[in-house]
Amino acid sequence: MKKPSVIFLCLAVALSACKKSETTTSAAQVKPYKEKDPAKPELFQARVNGRYGFIDKTGKMVLPPIYLAALEFSEGVAPVQGLNHKWGFIDTQGKVMVQPMYDAALPFSEGLASVRVNDKFGCINHSGDLVINAKFAGVGPFFGGLAATLFEQSVQGVNVHSWGYIKPDGIFQIPPIFDAAYPFGEGLAPVKVFAQKWGYIDQNQKIKIQPVFETANQFSEGLASVESSHETSYKWGFIDHDGKYVVEPRFTLARTFSEGLIGVQVDSKKWGFADKTGKFIIKPDYDDVGQFHNGLALVRLGLKERYIDNTGNVIWQEK
Repeated sequence: MKKPSVIFLCLAVALSACKKSETTTSAAQVKPYKEKDPAKPELFQARVNGRYGFIDKTGKMVLPPIYLAALEFSEGVAPVQGLNHKWGFIDTQGKVMVQPMYDAALPFSEGLASVRVNDKFGCINHSGDLVINAKFAGVGPFFGGLAATLFEQSVQGVNVHSWGYIKPDGIFQIPPIFDAAYPFGEGLAPVKVFAQKWGYIDQNQKIKIQPVFETANQFSEGLASVESSHETSYKWGFIDHDGKYVVEPRFTLARTFSEGLIGVQVDSKKWGFADKTGKFIIKPDYDDVGQFHNGLALVRLGLKERYIDNTGNVIWQEK
């Protein structure tokens, strides 16, 4: 069974914040921005000589590359790693909104951001207050008022990991009974049921799509990418809310829909972007791809990063 690769820096850091065990098997999913979403980013992280700054939609550098690492803007702020190797948050003017004091951080979602203190995760609000104590092995972004959360406990001297979903008060609404879990999307969340495969539950913990998939991603724009079983050589296709294939499994790997496009990998190991019919809109020429946000997507070719628009035109590229 083939597992999704981690997309370069931005999603690599997001993944490390969401996974603390081998039960997590694919890159962290990023919120699919809608046309009128006030959280839609206007600036985009960009690497110059090993440091990160932010460009605008035209490719112009707006905030200088002075950070060791950076993630996307969301809700008006972006996580950045300072020269002290700690993470904080800045606004679109570069003003520090949350001091760099955390060992890892994710973008804000629904007013909260996951942060790591030593080896535990909690959540802060926009004022920087730790409103959910750092006591979990992993906390993902909030969607629909719930966040996929990794709970770790010792049972007879053995560390046991399991996933559930917490509310903004840090209390589990869905208990940690799953082998793995990803964020909710459109009322459904992909979970791996113990001793079974991946399916989807609703916010009442009811299984809505049976666990028959090898891997499953977050729903967005009406569809979700899933990995089929060995009968179809572990290929990826797209399903609807009824669990029925809209696009039959034929891709090597797949991400999550955003702005009508989804990153997919073909047998050549190259990534491109397909539409909801599975047709390639941007040819598979890249070594890794992110999601489209406000018309741009971060992609990687070799070791270099670049931004492309939804026609494949290069807007900015790393020198």
